[in-house]
This record gives sequence, C-alpha cells and structure tokens, in this order.
Amino acid sequence: MTTYIIKRLFDLIFVLIGVSLLVFLMLRFIPGDAVEIMLGANVDISAERVDALRAQLGLNLPVHEQYLQWLGGVLRGAFGTSIWTGQPVAKEI
Repeated sequence: MTTYIIKRLFDLIFVLIGVSLLVFLMLRFIPGDAVEIMLGANVDISAERVDALRAQLGLNLPVHEQYLQWLGGVLRGAFGTSIWTGQPVAKEI
C-alpha cells in the first residue's frame, strides 16, 4: 500500500508540472498583449515606455525563462499583479 501511495504522489508531480506548463503557455499565447492593455489605448505611448514595462514584467526574456520565473513565483505564493486593478493577485483571490 505504501508503494502505491508513493507511486501516485510521484505521478502527481508530473501532472502538476504538466498542468502548470499548459496554463503558462495558454496565458502567454492568447491574443493580445498584456503590456498594451496595461498602458491603455493611448497613442502617445513611446516605444521606450513599452520596452521598460516589458523588462519590468520579464516579458523580454525567452519563454522558458519566463516559465521558470512564473513557476517560482507560484511556488512562493507570489502570483504577480493584476493588469486590471494593479493590486496583488493573491490579495484579490
């Protein structure tokens, strides 16, 4: 019975990693740009401001590095900041 539970817990690790990867990729590849949403539809936005916000959010990094940072944040309970309200997501949940 103990080996069965250990095997199931080991399988659970792979399922959780797979689900987290799926959720991350879905969030990254949906249409729209989070930076443009955060800055609004203002046409006065400079390219430098967009690049600075991308760097602040880590969106200028390769996708695999973004995933590792995102996963690390999720494991620490740091879910980031809401693009709509500017409040921490953990507080809103």
